[in-house]
Amino acid sequence: MATARAALGSLERPGSPDLVLLDLRMPGMDGLSFLDALRARADRDRFRVILMSADRAVTHLTDAPGVVAVLEKPFEMTKLLDLLHRYAN
Repeated sequence: MATARAALGSLERPGSPDLVLLDLRMPGMDGLSFLDALRARADRDRFRVILMSADRAVTHLTDAPGVVAVLEKPFEMTKLLDLLHRYAN
């Protein structure tokens, strides 16, 4: 998606993804605001979120509702693929 708002809008469509790869630094809406908007949804329990950030201080966010992993940037593609295989159904 080009913007966080477009991504949120896409979650309204049938067949939308259940797994969200979320960068904490995005233009227009940061990742934490996106996460808050996702948590405000009635169907929030269906979403699993993998956060991506270059900031090592955000590893505590794995305790946030819906967050299944924090991927530190830069990351190896094998690590991303492992997380996708683990959490995508």
